[in-house]
Amino acid sequence: RPKPRVQSAGIDIAADLRFDRFEEQVAALPVGQHVTLPLFVFHPYEFAVGLYPNGAKEECRGWVSIYIMRQDQSEGVVSAECTIEALLPDRNPIHAGHVSRSTTKDGYPLELGLGVYDGWKRFAQLEDLRRQGFLLDDTLCLRVRLVPTFPGLGQVVLAPHKIAPVEALARQLGTLLASPTASDMTLAVGGEEFSVHWSVLTCRSPVFQRMFEVGMSEAERQRVEIPDLDPVTMSRFLRFLYTGSIAGGPELIRNPAGRWHYVDGCYYEIFEDANTGALLWSETTEAKGRIHGELRPTGAMSWSARLSNGATISMTLQDGKLQGEYREGATEVVKTEAYNLDAEVCVTESWGRLL
Repeated sequence: RPKPRVQSAGIDIAADLRFDRFEEQVAALPVGQHVTLPLFVFHPYEFAVGLYPNGAKEECRGWVSIYIMRQDQSEGVVSAECTIEALLPDRNPIHAGHVSRSTTKDGYPLELGLGVYDGWKRFAQLEDLRRQGFLLDDTLCLRVRLVPTFPGLGQVVLAPHKIAPVEALARQLGTLLASPTASDMTLAVGGEEFSVHWSVLTCRSPVFQRMFEVGMSEAERQRVEIPDLDPVTMSRFLRFLYTGSIAGGPELIRNPAGRWHYVDGCYYEIFEDANTGALLWSETTEAKGRIHGELRPTGAMSWSARLSNGATISMTLQDGKLQGEYREGATEVVKTEAYNLDAEVCVTESWGRLL
Protein backbone atom coordinates (compact mmCIF):
# COMPACT_ATOMS: atom_id res chain seq x y z
CA ARG A 1 0.00 0.00 0.00
CA PRO A 2 1.34 3.47 -0.81
CA LYS A 3 2.15 5.81 2.05
CA PRO A 4 -0.18 8.82 2.10
CA ARG A 5 1.44 12.23 1.77
CA VAL A 6 0.02 14.60 4.40
CA GLN A 7 -0.37 18.18 3.17
CA SER A 8 -1.87 20.84 5.45
CA ALA A 9 -5.31 19.65 6.56
CA GLY A 10 -5.60 16.95 3.92
CA ILE A 11 -4.04 13.94 2.27
CA ASP A 12 -2.92 13.48 -1.31
CA ILE A 13 -2.72 9.84 -2.37
CA ALA A 14 -1.00 8.73 -5.56
CA ALA A 15 -0.70 5.01 -6.33
CA ASP A 16 0.00 2.79 -9.33
CA LEU A 17 -2.06 -0.42 -9.21
CA ARG A 18 -1.84 -3.59 -11.30
CA PHE A 19 -4.80 -5.85 -12.06
CA ASP A 20 -3.12 -9.07 -13.23
CA ARG A 21 -4.72 -11.92 -15.22
CA PHE A 22 -7.22 -9.41 -16.54
CA GLU A 23 -8.63 -11.46 -19.43
CA GLU A 24 -9.14 -14.36 -17.01
CA GLN A 25 -11.24 -12.03 -14.84
CA VAL A 26 -13.22 -10.93 -17.91
CA ALA A 27 -14.03 -14.56 -18.70
CA ALA A 28 -14.82 -15.56 -15.10
CA LEU A 29 -16.74 -12.58 -13.67
CA PRO A 30 -20.24 -11.74 -14.93
CA VAL A 31 -21.69 -8.26 -15.08
CA GLY A 32 -21.97 -6.78 -11.58
CA GLN A 33 -19.05 -8.65 -9.98
CA HIS A 34 -15.70 -7.06 -9.23
CA VAL A 35 -12.17 -7.55 -8.01
CA THR A 36 -10.72 -5.32 -5.30
CA LEU A 37 -7.28 -3.91 -4.59
CA PRO A 38 -6.52 -2.00 -1.36
CA LEU A 39 -5.65 1.67 -1.90
CA PHE A 40 -4.73 3.17 1.50
CA VAL A 41 -5.64 3.39 5.18
CA PHE A 42 -5.99 6.58 7.21
CA HIS A 43 -7.33 5.37 10.54
CA PRO A 44 -10.20 4.73 10.97
CA TYR A 45 -10.92 4.97 7.23
CA GLU A 46 -9.97 2.30 4.68
CA PHE A 47 -10.19 2.68 0.94
CA ALA A 48 -9.93 0.26 -2.00
CA VAL A 49 -10.36 0.28 -5.76
CA GLY A 50 -13.09 -1.97 -7.14
CA LEU A 51 -12.86 -2.97 -10.80
CA TYR A 52 -15.75 -4.53 -12.75
CA PRO A 53 -14.17 -6.02 -15.90
CA ASN A 54 -17.58 -6.58 -17.55
CA GLY A 55 -19.36 -3.53 -16.17
CA ALA A 56 -21.13 -2.81 -12.89
CA LYS A 57 -24.61 -3.04 -14.38
CA GLU A 58 -26.23 -4.64 -17.40
CA GLU A 59 -26.43 -1.27 -19.11
CA CYS A 60 -22.62 -1.09 -18.87
CA ARG A 61 -21.91 -4.42 -20.54
CA GLY A 62 -18.82 -4.00 -22.72
CA TRP A 63 -17.42 -1.29 -20.44
CA VAL A 64 -14.95 -1.49 -17.57
CA SER A 65 -16.38 0.10 -14.41
CA ILE A 66 -14.09 1.45 -11.67
CA TYR A 67 -15.14 2.68 -8.21
CA ILE A 68 -13.46 3.92 -5.05
CA MET A 69 -14.85 1.89 -2.13
CA ARG A 70 -14.97 2.40 1.63
CA GLN A 71 -13.86 -0.75 3.50
CA ASP A 72 -14.30 0.55 7.06
CA GLN A 73 -17.30 0.83 9.41
CA SER A 74 -16.85 4.49 10.40
CA GLU A 75 -19.70 6.99 10.26
CA GLY A 76 -19.59 10.11 8.13
CA VAL A 77 -19.12 10.91 4.46
CA VAL A 78 -15.67 11.36 2.93
CA SER A 79 -15.65 13.70 -0.05
CA ALA A 80 -12.79 13.22 -2.52
CA GLU A 81 -11.40 14.55 -5.75
CA CYS A 82 -10.14 11.65 -7.84
CA THR A 83 -8.31 10.98 -11.09
CA ILE A 84 -7.85 7.48 -12.53
CA GLU A 85 -5.66 6.94 -15.58
CA ALA A 86 -4.88 3.79 -17.55
CA LEU A 87 -1.17 3.16 -18.08
CA LEU A 88 0.64 1.56 -20.98
CA PRO A 89 2.79 -1.30 -19.63
CA ASP A 90 4.98 -1.59 -22.73
CA ARG A 91 8.11 -0.21 -21.11
CA ASN A 92 9.70 0.12 -17.70
CA PRO A 93 8.73 2.42 -16.12
CA ILE A 94 5.18 2.31 -17.44
CA HIS A 95 3.96 5.35 -19.34
CA ALA A 96 0.76 7.31 -18.95
CA GLY A 97 -1.83 6.59 -21.60
CA HIS A 98 -4.77 8.58 -22.95
CA VAL A 99 -7.62 6.89 -21.06
CA SER A 100 -8.50 8.74 -17.89
CA ARG A 101 -11.43 10.01 -15.83
CA SER A 102 -11.37 12.84 -13.35
CA THR A 103 -13.84 14.40 -10.93
CA THR A 104 -12.28 17.77 -11.73
CA LYS A 105 -13.34 17.40 -15.35
CA ASP A 106 -16.73 15.95 -14.43
CA GLY A 107 -17.43 18.84 -12.09
CA TYR A 108 -18.35 17.00 -8.89
CA PRO A 109 -16.35 15.06 -6.25
CA LEU A 110 -16.84 11.50 -5.09
CA GLU A 111 -19.08 11.08 -2.02
CA LEU A 112 -17.99 8.01 -0.04
CA GLY A 113 -20.32 7.13 2.82
CA LEU A 114 -20.46 4.03 5.01
CA GLY A 115 -20.69 1.06 2.66
CA VAL A 116 -21.03 3.43 -0.31
CA TYR A 117 -18.86 3.36 -3.42
CA ASP A 118 -18.53 6.06 -6.06
CA GLY A 119 -16.71 6.35 -9.36
CA TRP A 120 -17.28 5.66 -13.05
CA LYS A 121 -19.56 2.93 -14.33
CA ARG A 122 -18.27 3.70 -17.83
CA PHE A 123 -14.56 4.18 -17.30
CA ALA A 124 -13.48 2.77 -20.68
CA GLN A 125 -14.71 0.36 -23.31
CA LEU A 126 -13.11 -3.06 -22.97
CA GLU A 127 -12.40 -3.35 -26.71
CA ASP A 128 -10.73 0.08 -26.72
CA LEU A 129 -8.39 -0.99 -23.91
CA ARG A 130 -7.47 -4.09 -25.91
CA ARG A 131 -7.05 -2.28 -29.21
CA GLN A 132 -4.94 0.54 -27.77
CA GLY A 133 -2.49 -1.79 -25.99
CA PHE A 134 -3.52 -1.22 -22.37
CA LEU A 135 -3.87 -4.97 -21.72
CA LEU A 136 -0.43 -6.11 -22.79
CA ASP A 137 0.84 -9.05 -20.72
CA ASP A 138 -2.77 -9.61 -19.59
CA THR A 139 -2.46 -6.79 -17.04
CA LEU A 140 -4.37 -3.54 -16.58
CA CYS A 141 -2.27 -0.85 -14.89
CA LEU A 142 -3.98 2.14 -13.29
CA ARG A 143 -2.66 5.34 -11.74
CA VAL A 144 -5.00 6.54 -9.00
CA ARG A 145 -4.81 9.98 -7.39
CA LEU A 146 -7.20 10.62 -4.50
CA VAL A 147 -7.53 13.83 -2.48
CA PRO A 148 -10.03 13.12 0.33
CA THR A 149 -11.66 15.51 2.77
CA PHE A 150 -12.46 13.77 6.06
CA PRO A 151 -15.29 14.76 8.40
CA GLY A 152 -14.02 17.28 10.95
CA LEU A 153 -10.77 18.09 9.12
CA GLY A 154 -12.22 20.81 6.93
CA GLN A 155 -11.37 21.51 3.34
CA VAL A 156 -8.23 19.95 1.93
CA VAL A 157 -5.58 22.53 1.08
CA LEU A 158 -3.10 21.19 -1.43
CA ALA A 159 0.24 22.47 -2.56
CA PRO A 160 0.27 23.32 -6.28
CA HIS A 161 0.65 20.21 -8.38
CA LYS A 162 4.17 20.11 -9.75
CA ILE A 163 4.59 19.13 -13.37
CA ALA A 164 6.94 16.21 -13.78
CA PRO A 165 10.30 17.25 -15.31
CA VAL A 166 9.71 15.24 -18.48
CA GLU A 167 6.21 16.71 -18.92
CA ALA A 168 7.56 20.22 -18.38
CA LEU A 169 10.33 19.64 -20.92
CA ALA A 170 7.84 18.38 -23.51
CA ARG A 171 5.60 21.40 -22.94
CA GLN A 172 8.52 23.83 -23.27
CA LEU A 173 9.83 22.17 -26.44
CA GLY A 174 6.32 22.31 -27.86
CA THR A 175 6.37 26.11 -27.63
CA LEU A 176 9.23 26.14 -30.16
CA LEU A 177 6.78 25.00 -32.85
CA ALA A 178 4.98 28.32 -32.46
CA SER A 179 8.23 30.37 -32.45
CA PRO A 180 9.39 30.76 -36.07
CA THR A 181 11.84 33.52 -35.12
CA ALA A 182 13.92 30.98 -33.18
CA SER A 183 14.04 28.44 -36.04
CA ASP A 184 17.00 27.84 -38.31
CA MET A 185 15.42 25.89 -41.18
CA THR A 186 12.18 25.47 -43.12
CA LEU A 187 10.39 22.32 -44.28
CA ALA A 188 8.16 22.79 -47.34
CA VAL A 189 5.35 20.22 -47.47
CA GLY A 190 2.33 20.25 -49.77
CA GLY A 191 2.37 24.01 -50.28
CA GLU A 192 2.85 24.83 -46.59
CA GLU A 193 6.02 25.79 -44.74
CA PHE A 194 7.09 24.66 -41.26
CA SER A 195 9.70 26.60 -39.29
CA VAL A 196 11.75 24.02 -37.42
CA HIS A 197 15.02 23.52 -35.60
CA TRP A 198 17.87 21.50 -37.07
CA SER A 199 19.12 20.36 -33.67
CA VAL A 200 15.71 18.99 -32.58
CA LEU A 201 15.04 17.14 -35.83
CA THR A 202 18.49 15.53 -36.07
CA CYS A 203 18.40 14.56 -32.38
CA ARG A 204 14.92 13.03 -32.52
CA SER A 205 14.89 11.42 -35.99
CA PRO A 206 17.68 9.26 -37.47
CA VAL A 207 16.06 9.75 -40.90
CA PHE A 208 16.32 13.53 -40.65
CA GLN A 209 19.84 13.19 -39.27
CA ARG A 210 21.03 11.21 -42.29
CA MET A 211 19.17 13.50 -44.68
CA PHE A 212 20.64 16.71 -43.26
CA GLU A 213 24.17 15.59 -42.45
CA VAL A 214 25.06 13.55 -45.54
CA GLY A 215 25.54 15.34 -48.85
CA MET A 216 23.68 18.51 -47.89
CA SER A 217 25.37 21.86 -47.52
CA GLU A 218 24.47 24.42 -44.87
CA ALA A 219 22.71 26.56 -47.49
CA GLU A 220 20.69 23.56 -48.71
CA ARG A 221 19.64 22.78 -45.15
CA GLN A 222 17.91 26.14 -44.72
CA ARG A 223 14.96 25.07 -46.85
CA VAL A 224 14.08 21.42 -47.54
CA GLU A 225 11.31 20.20 -49.84
CA ILE A 226 9.58 17.01 -48.68
CA PRO A 227 7.37 15.52 -51.43
CA ASP A 228 4.61 12.91 -51.13
CA LEU A 229 3.48 14.01 -47.67
CA ASP A 230 0.49 16.12 -46.67
CA PRO A 231 0.81 19.12 -44.31
CA VAL A 232 -1.48 17.69 -41.60
CA THR A 233 0.57 14.51 -41.28
CA MET A 234 3.80 16.52 -41.15
CA SER A 235 2.35 18.82 -38.50
CA ARG A 236 1.38 15.86 -36.31
CA PHE A 237 4.77 14.24 -36.85
CA LEU A 238 6.64 17.40 -35.86
CA ARG A 239 4.53 17.72 -32.72
CA PHE A 240 5.45 14.15 -31.84
CA LEU A 241 9.16 14.86 -32.42
CA TYR A 242 9.09 17.95 -30.21
CA THR A 243 6.80 16.75 -27.40
CA GLY A 244 6.55 12.95 -27.60
CA SER A 245 2.79 13.24 -28.16
CA ILE A 246 0.38 14.29 -30.93
CA ALA A 247 -1.98 15.89 -28.39
CA GLY A 248 -2.91 19.38 -29.53
CA GLY A 249 -2.02 18.65 -33.15
CA PRO A 250 -4.41 19.18 -36.07
CA GLU A 251 -7.11 16.61 -36.69
CA LEU A 252 -6.89 14.42 -39.78
CA ILE A 253 -10.68 14.14 -39.79
CA ARG A 254 -12.35 17.52 -40.31
CA ASN A 255 -15.97 16.38 -40.69
CA PRO A 256 -17.66 13.95 -38.26
CA ALA A 257 -20.24 12.70 -40.77
CA GLY A 258 -20.51 8.92 -40.75
CA ARG A 259 -21.37 5.98 -38.49
CA TRP A 260 -19.72 5.99 -35.04
CA HIS A 261 -19.53 2.81 -32.93
CA TYR A 262 -19.19 3.02 -29.17
CA VAL A 263 -20.10 -0.26 -27.41
CA ASP A 264 -21.32 -3.80 -28.21
CA GLY A 265 -22.84 -3.12 -31.61
CA CYS A 266 -24.26 0.25 -30.54
CA TYR A 267 -23.72 3.17 -32.86
CA TYR A 268 -25.06 6.56 -33.85
CA GLU A 269 -24.90 8.30 -37.20
CA ILE A 270 -24.12 11.85 -38.24
CA PHE A 271 -25.42 13.08 -41.59
CA GLU A 272 -24.58 16.25 -43.47
CA ASP A 273 -27.58 17.96 -45.02
CA ALA A 274 -26.90 18.30 -48.75
CA ASN A 275 -28.74 21.64 -48.97
CA THR A 276 -27.77 23.47 -45.79
CA GLY A 277 -24.56 21.70 -44.74
CA ALA A 278 -26.01 21.20 -41.25
CA LEU A 279 -24.90 18.15 -39.25
CA LEU A 280 -27.73 15.90 -38.07
CA TRP A 281 -27.22 13.38 -35.23
CA SER A 282 -29.38 10.24 -35.06
CA GLU A 283 -29.53 7.00 -33.06
CA THR A 284 -32.13 4.23 -32.94
CA THR A 285 -32.39 1.88 -29.94
CA GLU A 286 -34.95 -0.68 -28.81
CA ALA A 287 -35.54 1.18 -25.54
CA LYS A 288 -35.94 4.72 -26.89
CA GLY A 289 -36.67 4.33 -30.57
CA ARG A 290 -35.16 6.97 -32.84
CA ILE A 291 -33.79 10.11 -31.28
CA HIS A 292 -32.21 12.87 -33.32
CA GLY A 293 -31.11 16.49 -33.34
CA GLU A 294 -29.08 19.10 -35.20
CA LEU A 295 -25.48 19.49 -34.09
CA ARG A 296 -24.35 23.08 -33.64
CA PRO A 297 -20.64 24.00 -33.42
CA THR A 298 -19.37 25.00 -29.98
CA GLY A 299 -15.67 25.09 -30.90
CA ALA A 300 -13.20 24.27 -33.64
CA MET A 301 -13.89 20.53 -33.45
CA SER A 302 -16.79 20.27 -31.00
CA TRP A 303 -20.58 20.28 -31.30
CA SER A 304 -23.71 20.01 -29.18
CA ALA A 305 -27.40 19.31 -29.81
CA ARG A 306 -30.73 19.20 -28.04
CA LEU A 307 -32.33 15.93 -29.06
CA SER A 308 -35.90 15.05 -29.91
CA ASN A 309 -36.40 13.30 -26.53
CA GLY A 310 -35.36 16.40 -24.57
CA ALA A 311 -31.86 15.14 -23.78
CA THR A 312 -28.67 16.99 -24.72
CA ILE A 313 -25.51 15.67 -26.28
CA SER A 314 -22.10 17.26 -26.72
CA MET A 315 -19.14 15.81 -28.56
CA THR A 316 -15.55 16.63 -29.42
CA LEU A 317 -13.43 15.14 -32.20
CA GLN A 318 -10.03 14.22 -30.83
CA ASP A 319 -7.37 11.97 -32.38
CA GLY A 320 -9.86 10.45 -34.80
CA LYS A 321 -12.43 9.59 -32.08
CA LEU A 322 -15.58 11.32 -30.92
CA GLN A 323 -15.73 11.97 -27.17
CA GLY A 324 -19.39 12.33 -26.28
CA GLU A 325 -21.47 13.29 -23.23
CA TYR A 326 -25.19 12.45 -23.12
CA ARG A 327 -27.43 13.95 -20.43
CA GLU A 328 -31.12 13.19 -20.00
CA GLY A 329 -32.88 15.17 -17.28
CA ALA A 330 -31.24 14.88 -13.86
CA THR A 331 -29.69 11.47 -14.58
CA GLU A 332 -25.97 10.79 -14.58
CA VAL A 333 -24.00 12.01 -17.58
CA VAL A 334 -23.18 9.13 -19.92
CA LYS A 335 -19.76 9.48 -21.51
CA THR A 336 -18.75 7.61 -24.64
CA GLU A 337 -15.75 7.30 -26.90
CA ALA A 338 -16.83 6.40 -30.42
CA TYR A 339 -14.77 5.29 -33.38
CA ASN A 340 -15.43 5.42 -37.10
CA LEU A 341 -13.89 2.85 -39.44
CA ASP A 342 -13.19 5.40 -42.19
CA ALA A 343 -11.54 7.71 -39.67
CA GLU A 344 -9.30 4.90 -38.39
CA VAL A 345 -8.30 4.02 -41.95
CA CYS A 346 -7.46 7.69 -42.58
CA VAL A 347 -5.26 7.88 -39.48
CA THR A 348 -3.54 4.60 -40.31
CA GLU A 349 -2.90 5.64 -43.92
CA SER A 350 -1.49 8.96 -42.75
CA TRP A 351 1.08 7.32 -40.50
CA GLY A 352 1.73 4.74 -43.22
CA ARG A 353 2.66 7.48 -45.68
CA LEU A 354 4.98 8.95 -43.08
CA LEU A 355 6.69 5.62 -42.38
